[in-house]
Amino acid sequence: MSGTQGVQGVQGTQGVQGPTGIGLQGNLGTQGQQGLQGTQGIQGVQGNNGLQGTQGINGTQGNQGNQGAVGVQGTQGIQGVGGIQGIQGIQGSQGIRGIQGMQGRQGGLGTQGSQGVRGTQGFQGIQGQSGSQGRQGIQGVQGLIGTQGVQGNSGAQGLLGRQGTQGTQGIQGVQGITGIQGNQGRQGSQGNQGNQGNVGDQGPQNVAGNQGNQGNQGNLGNQGNQGNTGFQGNQGRQGFTGNQGSQGNQGPQSIDGNQGNQGNQGDNGTNGNQGNQGNQGNQGNQGTQGNQGDLNGFTTTENTSSPNNSVHASQLLVDVVSPAGDIVLQPKTTGAILSALPDSTATGGNKRGSYAVDLQRNRALSTQVASGNNTAILGGRDNTATGQYSVAFGYGANITEYGGIAHSSGYFAETGDAQSMKVILRNTTTDNTPTNLFMDGSSQYLTIPNDTTWTVHAVCSAKRTDADGESAGYIISFVMDRISLAGSVALVGTVSKTVIAEDDSNWDINVTANTSNGGPVFTVTGQNGKTIYWVVSAEIVQVKG
Repeated sequence: MSGTQGVQGVQGTQGVQGPTGIGLQGNLGTQGQQGLQGTQGIQGVQGNNGLQGTQGINGTQGNQGNQGAVGVQGTQGIQGVGGIQGIQGIQGSQGIRGIQGMQGRQGGLGTQGSQGVRGTQGFQGIQGQSGSQGRQGIQGVQGLIGTQGVQGNSGAQGLLGRQGTQGTQGIQGVQGITGIQGNQGRQGSQGNQGNQGNVGDQGPQNVAGNQGNQGNQGNLGNQGNQGNTGFQGNQGRQGFTGNQGSQGNQGPQSIDGNQGNQGNQGDNGTNGNQGNQGNQGNQGNQGTQGNQGDLNGFTTTENTSSPNNSVHASQLLVDVVSPAGDIVLQPKTTGAILSALPDSTATGGNKRGSYAVDLQRNRALSTQVASGNNTAILGGRDNTATGQYSVAFGYGANITEYGGIAHSSGYFAETGDAQSMKVILRNTTTDNTPTNLFMDGSSQYLTIPNDTTWTVHAVCSAKRTDADGESAGYIISFVMDRISLAGSVALVGTVSKTVIAEDDSNWDINVTANTSNGGPVFTVTGQNGKTIYWVVSAEIVQVKG
C-alpha cells in the first residue's frame, strides 16, 4: 500500500507594500497660431491645339516617290513666367515646457511574512506486490496566505510645462502664369496610296521643321520575268527498225520489208515474204537504228520518282494473259548466267565456267568469278568459285573443293584466309578392306592450301543397303595443318572420335594425314558380304597466313 502523504506546511504572510509617491503634473503650454497660407499663382493659358489635316483619299497604290524633305519644326511657344513664391511665414517660438513635478517617494517594501513550516513528509510505504491500490493519504492543511502589504502612495506628478505658441505660417507666393503653348503644326494631307512599284530615291534630309506631306508611295516594280528555261532538246527519235530484206551488203536501214531470199546483203527493202535462205552476203554498213521494239510478253518501264530519283530503275514486267507468268532466262547449251559482261578486268571479270551462275557485281580481281563448271556465286563481293559444283558467297570466299560451299565475311590479306567450308565425302564398301572416301565418290581428295590450318568437325553416317537393320554413326574432330608442300601436312595432337551408335562393331572410320595429296583422308572399314554406303559431312574452319 502507498504511504500517507504528510501535512503541507502553513504559507507565510506576505509583507506590506510601501506607499506610492505622488508627483504634481505641469500645466500644458498654449499652442501658437498657424501662419496664413500664401495665395496660389494664376495658371497660364493653354495654347490652341493645331488643326489636324484632312486624311487623303486612300487610292490605288502607285509608285513610291522620292521622300519629301522633312519640314521645319514649328517654334515652341514661350513658357509663361513662373509666379513669385510667397514668403514663408516665421515659425512661432515653442512655448516653455513646464517644470516636471518631483516624483513621490516609493513606499518601503513591506516585510515578507515568514514561510510556514513545511509539514513532515510521511515515510514511503514499503512497496509490495502489485494488487489493490492503497488508499490516498490525507492531504496536509494548506498554510495561511500572508497578508498583502499596503501599497505605497504614488508621488505627485510634476506640472506639464506650457507649449509655446506656434508661429504664423507665411503667405504662399502667387504662382506664375503658365506660358501659352504654341500651336501644333498642321498635319499634312496623306497622299493617295498608289500602286507599289519601284522604291524611289530617298530625298535629302533637311532641317527639322514642320513635317511635310508624306510622298505618294511608289508603285511596286514589276518582278523581272524569270528567264525562260531553255527548251530541253527533243529526244531524237529512235529510228525504225528496218525491214530485213534480201541479205546483201548492209545499207541504210529502211522500213521493215518482207524477208526475201537471203543472198548478198543489200539495201534493206520492203519486208517481203521469207524466201529460201541464200548464201550470207557481205556485211553492209550499219544502218540507222530503228525504233525500239517491244519484247513479246513483257512491258518495259523506267521509274525516276522517289526512291528511284537518284538511281533510276528499269522494270521488265511480265505481261501475259494467264493469271501468273514465269520469267525464263535460258542460255544456249552450256552458256552461263551472269550479271556483267566478261572483259578480263575487275569490271567484268574472266570468262565463266560452263553452266555457271555468277550474279556477283563487285570484285577486286578479274579471277574472282564462278570459273568452275556448274559453279555459283549468288552475290556478295570478291568471291571465287573454281571447284566444280562449288558455291561461294559473302565477302572474300574462295572455294576450290569439289562440291564445296565456302562462306566468308572478309579476309586478312587474301581471299579465303578466314572462312568456313562444308564438304561431302562418300564411298561404298563390300568387304572389310579399308576404303578412302572422296568428294566425288571416286577420286577427289581434300587438299589443304600451303601455310594453312584446318579445324574439322565431321559427322559420318553408314547404312547397309543389301539388307535392312544395320547402321552406324560417328563423330570425328581434329586439327591439321600444312606448311608448304603436300608432304608437310600433319595432324596437330590426336583425333577425337565418338561412336554414336553401330549395329556391328566391326565397322569403323578413321582419319589420317595424306602426304601425297596434302590433306586429310577419311578411311572406313566395312564387312565381308555386306554392301555399305558411307557418307561424311565435314565442316572446316580455315585460317591461312
